[in-house]
Amino acid sequence: DVETTSLYGFDPGTKTEFQNAFGETTGFVYVPPRNYRDRTGIDLLTLFSLILSNRMSDDEAARNYSEAVSLAVDRWVLLGRGTSGKAYEDLVDRMINYGVYLSSRGKEEDALNWANLASSTIGNHRKWQDFTDSAANNLVVRLLRRGMTAEARTRFDEARPRLSEKTASKLDLSISDAELLDALKAVQSGGDEAAFYAVMANAEKQGVLPAERIREVDVVWQLQKIEKTAKEDGWAAAAKETELAITETGPDSRLENALRVYRANHLAELYNAAAAAYNSQNFSEALKLADEAITEFPGDSRLQKLRTAAEKAVSGN
Repeated sequence: DVETTSLYGFDPGTKTEFQNAFGETTGFVYVPPRNYRDRTGIDLLTLFSLILSNRMSDDEAARNYSEAVSLAVDRWVLLGRGTSGKAYEDLVDRMINYGVYLSSRGKEEDALNWANLASSTIGNHRKWQDFTDSAANNLVVRLLRRGMTAEARTRFDEARPRLSEKTASKLDLSISDAELLDALKAVQSGGDEAAFYAVMANAEKQGVLPAERIREVDVVWQLQKIEKTAKEDGWAAAAKETELAITETGPDSRLENALRVYRANHLAELYNAAAAAYNSQNFSEALKLADEAITEFPGDSRLQKLRTAAEKAVSGN
């Protein structure tokens, strides 16, 4: 009788040594005579399949995943090429394990090609979907982290027909966001502003990114332009540009905070000019400057006090 091809019988979790008549340990576990009635007869093909199964386990333990796939294919063919049963499930698992091995070594494209080839050869088992989604996700994330956004888009478009809707939507969102940020970085570095707005318009058209995210990136660019205006043309020009941006893009806390800062700086600038004239006893100039400042900031009490003092000085009272 051949009870098993495994060293420890059909219950490998329990190691029971067997001694022969001379007290020597053979290392095998035998079915006791009283259990012979529970024996199951197997044919020659099943015996071969057990041998192949054990060899597959040994190869995977040694990380020889491709060899395990080869043996799994042999076993599957040997037992009739069915698309159900343990031999088929084992074949799928061995193939997926090899794909995972490729992906873990940074060869996600090879893993995706392998999944496509394997599933078209032995059938589109449900496990291939999870594997394909995972490999595509790893590939896109790796490319995005390296700043290879265009490459990520290309690889995603190639894999998209085989991805689940959930994974496809998630990756499309990540790539679209990276494309928008790349466009922002380009325009911030002196690139064509029209190109930036073209990318933003395309993002709005595609509808993948939330409108709030697109607007957030637009505001970042608006603020940078306004900051440049403040340095080159002063606080008043920056304040006007900020007001225009709020009118065009709608209320935004960052723009509104910037407007408050620019207006406060401009107010301080006007007050200091009028105060300097007053301190130099150029009272008529101080009155003129105070009047001009009050036109822009009619409710400011400091300007009102300064104007009153300048007016009294001019009139001699």
